[in-house]
Amino acid sequence: MKHKEVILSHYARYPKMEITDFLKLFYQNSFGPGHFSNPDHETVKKRLNDEQSLLKKAPKTPEVIDIGHGYARVYLPLKEKHLDVLAKSFHRSLEASPGKNEKRLGLFQAQVDDLFELIKAGEIPLSLASCKQLFEQYLKEDMPPLRHSETYREAYAPHYRVVDTNFLPAAWAITR
Repeated sequence: MKHKEVILSHYARYPKMEITDFLKLFYQNSFGPGHFSNPDHETVKKRLNDEQSLLKKAPKTPEVIDIGHGYARVYLPLKEKHLDVLAKSFHRSLEASPGKNEKRLGLFQAQVDDLFELIKAGEIPLSLASCKQLFEQYLKEDMPPLRHSETYREAYAPHYRVVDTNFLPAAWAITR
């Protein structure tokens, strides 16, 4: 998907997104999950099990949402057999994460530029001035990983892992 398609599809799915949530999306699809420490497979699986124990019943098939640029969010909860697959896929994604190299920084900036165009055009109802100000502050802070906004967390209760789609089973349909 192209940048604007990613932005608009996520906004349609999550209309309470704020600038922080867009920046988190861009961070994830530009740099992957590499900001996590790189624990071993068993630690990854234990953390997934711990988080999953707090959630409701798992759907029959995993919910996998394309976030662009070869990455997807795989949502919890999952059935036990799928949880192990996610742990392996997430661990492989951690090891393969590109980090903040020049190409990926350019990808991040291009998405921010596209978001600002969509805001200016009225397709995303956020304050352009406020978003630019928050983005400038984010750059000054050296672009740390972000949490979802409080509004997003309350509305959507997100529990997922970002995974390189090359490491997902073919049977897991990716929603675009």
